[in-house]
Amino acid sequence: MSKKVSEILEECREWVFDGKDYLDIKKELESRKIDAETIKLLLLKTDEIIVEYQFFQQHKTNALITLLAGGVIFLIGLLASLTAFAITKGFRYFSLALAVFGAYLFKVGFQRYRLSPNEVSIPESKRKGKFDRYTNN
Repeated sequence: MSKKVSEILEECREWVFDGKDYLDIKKELESRKIDAETIKLLLLKTDEIIVEYQFFQQHKTNALITLLAGGVIFLIGLLASLTAFAITKGFRYFSLALAVFGAYLFKVGFQRYRLSPNEVSIPESKRKGKFDRYTNN
């Protein structure tokens, strides 16, 4: 074996995050001179990496939606504030609160969008399986 398993696993991680799918990675691993047990282990770990990548993409999409919603709410609040300053006093504070809330959402969305794959945590499943309810966990 020319490389350690951990090095090959890091290559698999790079391939997943570069957009290769499971079958391409499987073909690449089978083309190398690696024993079948190691390939099986690497493919199991690659499955976990693919799930992690898909969760990361969902996280990025949700962060982008939050960022855009915050921007839109901020602009609506800002336009309403400018209009309210010209017309009335009562609506002024509500529209300013709307602009501040939009800016806050924009900031939160931007912070979440900038996270790297290692900083995003995968939530644990809260649902118990049919065999887990009989154990004392």
